[in-house]
Formats: sequence, structure tokens, C-alpha cells
Amino acid sequence: MPSTYIIDREACLNGKILVCNLCVACCQPDAIDFDMLPEDVVLDVGSILVSVGFQEFDARKLPQYGYGRFPNVITSLELERMLNPAGVTAGHVVRPSDRTTPKRIVFVQCVGARGEGGRAYCSRFCCMNAVKDSLLLREHDPQVEEITILYTDLRAFGKGFDDFVRRSQEENSARYLRGRPAKIERFPGTEDLEVCVEDTLARRQERLEADLVVLSVAAAPNDRAIELAETLGIETNEYGFLTASDPAVSAVETTRDGIFVCGSAVGPQVIPEAVAQASAAAARAGVFLRGHRVRASAAQVAPLDVSGPPRIGVFICHCGINIAGLLDVKELAQCAATLPDVVVAETDLFSCSSSGQDRLVELIRQNKLNRVVVAACTPRTHEPIFREACASVGLNPYLLEMVNIRDQCSWVHTKEAEAAQEKARTLIRMGVARARYLEPLAEREVPMEPSALVIGGGIAGIQAATDLALQGFPVTLVERSGALGGRLARPHLKNLYPDMRPAAEVLERKLARLEESGARVLLETNVSDISGYLGNFDVSLHNGGDHSLHVGAIILATGSGLYDPRGE
Repeated sequence: MPSTYIIDREACLNGKILVCNLCVACCQPDAIDFDMLPEDVVLDVGSILVSVGFQEFDARKLPQYGYGRFPNVITSLELERMLNPAGVTAGHVVRPSDRTTPKRIVFVQCVGARGEGGRAYCSRFCCMNAVKDSLLLREHDPQVEEITILYTDLRAFGKGFDDFVRRSQEENSARYLRGRPAKIERFPGTEDLEVCVEDTLARRQERLEADLVVLSVAAAPNDRAIELAETLGIETNEYGFLTASDPAVSAVETTRDGIFVCGSAVGPQVIPEAVAQASAAAARAGVFLRGHRVRASAAQVAPLDVSGPPRIGVFICHCGINIAGLLDVKELAQCAATLPDVVVAETDLFSCSSSGQDRLVELIRQNKLNRVVVAACTPRTHEPIFREACASVGLNPYLLEMVNIRDQCSWVHTKEAEAAQEKARTLIRMGVARARYLEPLAEREVPMEPSALVIGGGIAGIQAATDLALQGFPVTLVERSGALGGRLARPHLKNLYPDMRPAAEVLERKLARLEESGARVLLETNVSDISGYLGNFDVSLHNGGDHSLHVGAIILATGSGLYDPRGE
């Protein structure tokens, strides 16, 4: 951010047919050097994490859908690029053929998956992505009149996913039709499309007219994944994705010690799973590298002199169409500039981006600002970013005030633009008024207890306690029953997917590893009370008597119960 140009090396004619050097002339940072040659770099590392992701299935391999022949047939990721406020269409969806807003949009699910294109697997994220995009299209483009989602079956399998689909159905954001198109054709003399499909629930054929067709294409392994696997000495599956050595036990460990894999490199993942696997891979690498940690020292920056009258800078974020789609951010900046003690008021497309942070730092220096007000998204997620930017230039981070004009204005008052604008003016005025009275605060260190409590002795608790203990942290694992293992220890759970290994064998290995780690285990123990604060918690345990424990961190691994359907 902001958008910039890149060189398409395959299409570049420079040096092959002509010498234009236009890119060199246009590159302001003077970063292009045609005399630079490839070089080999050798890194000495103790562990490797592979997170090479996936690539789109090439829909041109399925000619019945017309991708590559009909300009108004696009892929789901191409639609995402249009919906992106930083994209070439600034967040508005248009037909590639004539740049007009499509009134009728058809989503086709499972393109190149679930038996098509030689791929039997499900890409997992496509259903929810189509549901999300249908809601976004309705919200941002009122000209869209009709959206149809053609699905094989809706796989809304995650926490809250069913509710999300239900919301879409209740708001009529899309019509859901179960069926896979036989073909997509173009009406003669136009760029409009006809989708031939059988409604397999109603058992009737339909011909849907569409201005735009979106293909939810499968996630395929990266082209060089097999080559990378050979280089690293690890394995791939029949589709070309990297494989975990023992998927029944760990999703991130490969057949070679010290090399870990996460995310869609091992197969299609949804975002929460990719994030969880990344954390797991980092934890496993941490265990593998235990005893070799290097403590980084933070660079010291001389503090700015903030004495004297307030000199306030106000920065208002477009956030693409999240804020600027409803609010007139330039007018907000003009109003802010008239407020007492405000010496500069600017807008930025994405204030939280690296370029936005650089601009914030530059204006603090140029204008000798001693107070900063940022009107943007929620401080719950973004305040640390802006505090860090202030601290990097020596401004005390607590001289920052944030105003939430996204959640509290543009998002909640979409039908009341004028009232939302007035509310944003008021919130910014309040933020500026409060900023005048901010004072520098000094952070201080307090002693922290470098030990952890894990509550729950199922497979998750066992793994968490083991990983922490192997890194040298004192760990106490408490379990309210008389045995560890959770569901894995239940007599009716015999074998584990996908290799049908005995559950008892897996549990035996995990328990042996836990014992080797040195973690303390307390069975038939309940947690009766927790007090204290971050880094210093006091825990009361009951195990035939009352005991106290002082820990710095607590992990909840209490598992789940099974729903009892009696009475339904």
C-alpha cells in the first residue's frame, strides 16, 4: 500500500527487442538495476518452516465454463481483487467487457475440485468465500439485482459458519441452487452469458442469464512444490501438496527433523486453521531450537521534547471503502484543521500500512507534533500499530488518541450518511479535545513468573504442556479426572483418521513424550480460583485439599462435550 507497478518479466521487451528503460525512469526510489546478476546466498539455520501456500486451479482446463474465452467469466480471486479497495476498480465490481456494474451474478462452486480436473478433494474455503462475497456485493453495489450461488453442497463447517450462511439466506443476499453447470455460453452478439444447469433438488433444468459469472476455483499446489520438496528431502501427496509425516498426530511435522510445514502448503486451509498451524509450526521449531535462543535488544530512540503548548496532528484514514465509502474524509480533515491546537490534518488511503506509518512519522518530525489523533478503525486492533510508529520517532506512544470512525460511524450508520458524517466530526472533535490533556506515560517492567499452567489433560493439553516444558519452562498440567488422554483414552475410540492407527498407540507416545519433558502432572484436580494479572497469576487448586500456584501464563485446553440429542 499504496498500489504500485511491478515489471512483468515475461512480457518485458527491454533488452530483448528494444531498450526503453521507461521503468528505470519512472522508479522514484531508483531501485531498478539491470546490471544486477543472480547470486547464491547460503544461510546457516537450525530449522525451516515451509508455508508456500497454494495457487489457483487453471479454469481454462475446463473449457465448458468459458474462462479465457468469455471476458465476463472470472475467478473468485479476481473478484476478490475487484472488491479490494486498493484494487484497480477501487472496490467496485465491474464487467471486464464494458466496465459496467453487473446486475445478475452467478457463482459456480467446486470448479476443479470434488471430482473435476482430476482433483477429488474439497478446497474448503470456497463456499464461505462465495457467501461472504455475496453479502459484500449487496452492501457495496446496490445496482446488483440478483446473485445465484450454484453449489454441490454447502460446507459451512466452522464455528459460526452456519450462522453466517443463515444470515445470508435471511437477508436474501443470494439464491442458493444445488447443481453444477453443464456449460456456460455467450448470447450471440452480446457479452451476456447463459448458464445451463440442473437444479438437482427440484429435478429441473434451468438456463440462467448472467452479466458476470464467478468461478470458485480449487486450491492447487504451487508449481514448484514438488521441486522444493525434493530439495528439502520431504514428501508430497498424490496431488502435489507437501505432506505431514504423521497427520494423525501432528499437522506440521514432516518426514525430516527440523523442517515443518503449515497452511495451504499441505492442502487447502481456511484462515483460522492456517493461523493455528503457523503457531504450531513456530512452537515446534522453538522446541527443536531450544537452548539456542538469542535475546534481541531494542534500539533506543531519543525522546522528543513535548513541552510547550499542544501541537496536534490529525490523521484520517479512508480504509478504502470501509470508511470513505460512506464518509467524506476530506471534509472531516478540513473540519479537523480548524480545531484549536491542530497544526496539520491529513487523510491517507490506509493509515495502518507501512507507507501510512512512514507518512505519520514524517509529519511528526516536520511539524514538531507533540500529540497525535488518528481517526480510523478500532483501537482494539490498530492502536498498537500507531503507538509503535510514534515511539519509533521518539514521541511518547501515550500521546496518541484514536477515534473509531469505522465501527462507530461508517459501519453502523450505512443508511444515514449525513448523520454518520456529523457523528464522525463530533468524535474527532472529542478526540482532539482529549488529546490536549494527554501526558507522557512511562512503561516499566515488573517481575514475571516464567512458568505456565495448562488446564485440561486431553491431547491438546498434553501437547501444550510438552512443548512448553521442552523449552525449559516449568509447567503444571491439571486434569479433573483420574487419567490423561481425554477422548483419546475413551474405550470406544479405537482408530484415528487418516491412517487408522490405534488411538492407544498415539496416546502412549504422547504420554511418554510428556513424561520426558519434565512437566508436572496433577490428576483429580480442580481449579477453584484464579486472581492476579498478566504474567503473575495466583491459582487456587483443589486436590484432596487446597493448594496455591503462582504462574505467568495459563492455557485452557478443557476440550468439548458432545451434544445430547434426547428430547429433540
